Amino acid sequence: MNQEIINALSLQPNGDALRIAYNGALRQFRNAPMNTPILPSTLRSEAVLGIQQDIRWNVTQNNPNTSGGATTVRSSEVRLQQQDAFVVTEIGVMFGNELSAGVRPGSVLLQTWENPAAVAVLPLTVGGFGANASSLIEAYNGTLSMVVDTTVYLNGLDMLHFKRVDTAQAGTTLFTASTQAQSYFDGQGAFFPIAPFAVLTGQSNPTITLHMPDSTDFTLVASNRVIAVLLLRGLLVANGAAYL
Repeated sequence: MNQEIINALSLQPNGDALRIAYNGALRQFRNAPMNTPILPSTLRSEAVLGIQQDIRWNVTQNNPNTSGGATTVRSSEVRLQQQDAFVVTEIGVMFGNELSAGVRPGSVLLQTWENPAAVAVLPLTVGGFGANASSLIEAYNGTLSMVVDTTVYLNGLDMLHFKRVDTAQAGTTLFTASTQAQSYFDGQGAFFPIAPFAVLTGQSNPTITLHMPDSTDFTLVASNRVIAVLLLRGLLVANGAAYL
């Protein structure tokens, strides 16, 4: 399905991933109108966690992540529209902590480790995971898979690829509000490159799953809930689904 993009990667295996993907997309979608935008973009999918062994994310329009009991797509999610296509160059998995009610999804700070800071110590939309930290250890001991229709792009990738704990979190300052912002991921280190690049359309059926060793309880803090966030970086091809 994405042979042109695979060829572009094989010609420049050490090149800039986004540029390689763009050059490949130009050939992959060569039948599209000349003014078809091919732009850097990100898809975002969020799952509210409960008691479960698998976390599954949907990335297409109007398909809520029901593995954690959700019935709607959250306002902070960015889904792939039915008529569009998306070339995935990188994948990231992060976690956030929010109050069980009354918090805007877009105000939750994403974290890249099982920060155990007591939720009352930090601002409510920033706080650590408290008793749920032990459950996140299970998540980081899990594996990630990605299947698009019948094509397998990831199979048993260990979640430690997405774990980042920087030096700002060392020592006695670990749990203080003033150092929390310093521990935020750098925007790049917590992402894993996809090779070959995955090509999605709004009409495809991507299955992205985090499998944990055991059934895990993410509801150990009654007033809070844990959010698992999947980020796919790459190129958005507007109205590209019709030209694959």
